[in-house]
Amino acid sequence: MIRIDGLFFHHEKDGGFQLKDISLDIPENRFSVILGPNGSGKTTLLKCIAGLLKIHQGSIQLEGRKLSGMTTRQRARRIAYVPQQHQPVFPYRVQDVVLMGRSPHLNLLGFPGKKDRLIAQKAMETIGVDPLADRIYSRLSGGERQLVLIARSLAQEASAMLMDEPVSHLDFKNQIIVLRQIRHLIAKHRVTVLMTVHDPNLAAAFADKLILMKNGRVFHQGGPEEIITAECLSELYEMEIAVSHGDRKWVYAP
Repeated sequence: MIRIDGLFFHHEKDGGFQLKDISLDIPENRFSVILGPNGSGKTTLLKCIAGLLKIHQGSIQLEGRKLSGMTTRQRARRIAYVPQQHQPVFPYRVQDVVLMGRSPHLNLLGFPGKKDRLIAQKAMETIGVDPLADRIYSRLSGGERQLVLIARSLAQEASAMLMDEPVSHLDFKNQIIVLRQIRHLIAKHRVTVLMTVHDPNLAAAFADKLILMKNGRVFHQGGPEEIITAECLSELYEMEIAVSHGDRKWVYAP
């Protein structure tokens, strides 16, 4: 479980707080999704959990241990982070990018061995990017690069995966394929997933827990049944939103 208590954060150049008094429990081995308008703090929160940003107040714990007490390597063995966008400086092959996920498990100045390469290969096969293994990563489409980053995080073998809009560059078919694969990874590998998405329909279809963020605060949290309502979403997005109640909920703007 990831536990966040009284978290405050602000960017030094802006001065004002971007994240304000956030307290959350991210359930272990479950699929949690953060929803919210642009600028609500979703990406900033993920970066704070990943240790990419230093919080100003509060604490973040993983499996009962404070992340502030871990080294960078210790944290990387436990938390994998998939950013929205990634553009490497060098023309790495896809298999090399995925193999980078093994870095936290290597000794200083160590080189990946046979086991590491097998784990990377299995990760590529699981996500379906193994046919791209010899392609140059920087020449791939945005959607293909995102799939490679997910494979890299899987190769990292972390107990928690943070994903920042991982399906935003994918077409509808591949969005569903990837989200189904993530649910499969949670069940098979017992990982905890926290993801940001923009589409409430995808969140309703796949998430175990939903977290609504607005203006740097947690606006509401709970299961899809209590969160995916016209009242909650209309207030969150400040527009009229309707929710159908057939066999499966469907969110739309009337």
